[in-house]
Amino acid sequence: MRFKKAIEQWRSTWRHLSPVRRLLFFVVFGLMIVSAFAEMISIASVLPFISAITSPDVLFKHQNLGPFLERFGVTSSAGLVLFATIVFCCAAVVAGVIRLSVIWFEERLSVRIGSDFGRQMFQNVLHRPYLDHCSQNSSEVISGVTNKLTSLTAFVRTAMSMLRSFLIILVVTAGLLLIEPIIVLGSLGAITMVYVLVVMFFKKQIKRVSRVTAAEAPRVVEAIQSGLGGIRDIILDGSHHVFLNAFDRANVTLRRAQASSVVMANAPYFVIQAFGIVAIAIFAFHITQSANSEIDPFAFLGMIALAAARLFPVAQDVYRASITIAADQNSIDDALLMLERSPKSRDLVANAQPIRFQKQISLKKVSFSYRDDLPAVFTDVSLVIEKGSRVGFIGETGCGKSTLLDVIMGLVPPTGDGIEVDGLLLTRSNVHGWYEHIAHVPQAIYLANDTIERNVAFGAQPGEIDYDRLGRAVEAAQLSETVNSLKDGLRTIVGENGVRLSGGQRQRLGIARALYKKADLMVLDEATSALDNETESRVMNAIEDLDSSITVLIVAHRLTTLKNCSSIIELTQSGINRLSYHELIQRDSSESPNRQKAQIKKP
Repeated sequence: MRFKKAIEQWRSTWRHLSPVRRLLFFVVFGLMIVSAFAEMISIASVLPFISAITSPDVLFKHQNLGPFLERFGVTSSAGLVLFATIVFCCAAVVAGVIRLSVIWFEERLSVRIGSDFGRQMFQNVLHRPYLDHCSQNSSEVISGVTNKLTSLTAFVRTAMSMLRSFLIILVVTAGLLLIEPIIVLGSLGAITMVYVLVVMFFKKQIKRVSRVTAAEAPRVVEAIQSGLGGIRDIILDGSHHVFLNAFDRANVTLRRAQASSVVMANAPYFVIQAFGIVAIAIFAFHITQSANSEIDPFAFLGMIALAAARLFPVAQDVYRASITIAADQNSIDDALLMLERSPKSRDLVANAQPIRFQKQISLKKVSFSYRDDLPAVFTDVSLVIEKGSRVGFIGETGCGKSTLLDVIMGLVPPTGDGIEVDGLLLTRSNVHGWYEHIAHVPQAIYLANDTIERNVAFGAQPGEIDYDRLGRAVEAAQLSETVNSLKDGLRTIVGENGVRLSGGQRQRLGIARALYKKADLMVLDEATSALDNETESRVMNAIEDLDSSITVLIVAHRLTTLKNCSSIIELTQSGINRLSYHELIQRDSSESPNRQKAQIKKP
């Protein structure tokens, strides 16, 4: 069953190889065949070498070798020994060089295949729909693109190694069968039986190791992520031991499974080693008791010993490789599954058609729910947003403000009639053209462990950064003073997720990123919550001074953030209300005394 499974996995792997990699594989396969015959020749060359030393007359009288030696002018025993030595040494060196070259080509090919697969897997992950990213476990993704990719690359490398070893065993054994078929077949059958019995003995344990390896690798990554992600609370709470214990449970279980795999892979070696000594002894007894005038028994015994020294490690490599593949089968399946998930959006991004945005965005009876078994976040929202307008969104926590913005940006697909931009319905096939119009500033800004300039010009290559535009964006985001106070200025490293910056500085950097993009739809989702009133006022004034054709959507809890909005949308359980900033202030003023009375009312 495991062999059948491995064949299926190889077929799946082969489907994902590029035509160039397949061609290189056949080139390597041809070198493997050459290497196998070179091994056979090097082993066979020991026969005339030892015979030349012990019984040169036998070689001179041989019906085929005798005329051959005369043709090369070898007529004396000393000349014969020298000639045989040269032939034996050359055969051994050539076989070694060829074998080393094959291994080098195998490794190079496996590395390139691993690089191809890694890029393809990560590409598939990046091109998944936004909702998939919201629901997926990041530790499983990281483990898949690292640990499980390593298992798949090792599978390719091990498969090629097994193929090379099989060819060597096949060719060398075929050569030995021509000389002593009975003893060779008996020995081969006995060795095969030993490996089969060992595999049957470890069958259940191999399956368990495969399951444990696939399950615990993501848990190790998850434990590390949890520990590093919550390091501030861990230090304050003194809860280091909780995360250490979680890491230990996953890591120790994983390492034990890997250790078991190593033990199972090497278990038959000592049995086969002992069997090899017995087999050579039987060979020696058989040869000395049989009459063969053409072959020196000691030379033949030396050839058998050399063949055993070459074949036993090769046979052990085949067995070890099969155990490694069996132990990694679950991880290989997971990696292949990541390769199979090739989202169509990857092609849609490459062929994205531009969308015109000159008039308005229309939402027609739009609803959204994260899952069918969950209540809708909002229902039947109809809304028109004119180009160049400043629209604020308010509502109670959890009413769906951020989700509605995600729908408007096309990140999540709504139900209902959908969203139209200048009369064009947004669909999966054209939404990537809509993304080009949007700059988004969330409350939690993601910052790479890179320089300020690279974080502002996020996604741009170093040589593609427009520093004039960068400077204007930094100034408009009220970040110039901070940048000028830093020793390295724009080339200052911000640390992982901006750990070296304050919360307000991170938000301003995120706003600068949005301004740098020069989009005509800017979405600010609590983008100024970490700023003081004065800085927020300056930032919002800078945004208000942008080109009048730029549409700005703002989610905010502070009413002053919305003072420049042309209209304000309030999300309620019953639907939406459209208000002006003046109406909102008046309503808030009338409700404030009632809230204060409720706060001081005695029970």
